[in-house]
Amino acid sequence: AILAVVAVASLAATALTVISQRRDSRRARAFEYVRRLYDLEFAAVNTRVLLFLQTGDGDVFAPNSSVPGSVLEDAEKREAYDRLNLDSANKITLVLNFYEELSGSYRKKLLDRGVADDMLLPVALAAWKDAGWLVQHLRKQVSEKYGQGPAEEAMEEWQRLVDSHSNG
Repeated sequence: AILAVVAVASLAATALTVISQRRDSRRARAFEYVRRLYDLEFAAVNTRVLLFLQTGDGDVFAPNSSVPGSVLEDAEKREAYDRLNLDSANKITLVLNFYEELSGSYRKKLLDRGVADDMLLPVALAAWKDAGWLVQHLRKQVSEKYGQGPAEEAMEEWQRLVDSHSNG
């Protein structure tokens, strides 16, 4: 009887340890995204990319650039994107992929929701508002080159995250 009590207590302690480790892992993962988002180097790139997405002004990638004063229409933004040099296009890809990865981790419940909801979700949702036109443009390009299947997968996690929070 004593052996059974010890076994049950041991099993309960193991279960609590596993639960605690999962919670700590989700929290650490969420704070790692926060760290990446606010890393000085990434934050500078993210800011320039978001400015480009908002305005379509490719000059935001130039050293010592200033905040653009005008905003292009989406068709003009698409043309501006297609004219970007490889370095600027790569910066955009880096930022979009960050938000896609973050969105997938959030949707798969790999992040502490308290941290993610307060510090990451609002940023990802706001960035989508700026990036939606480009995601559609990239999907069209991918569809023309590789077919509809791969095009639908482009930024799919990010869009699903946004869609799941659009009514609440």
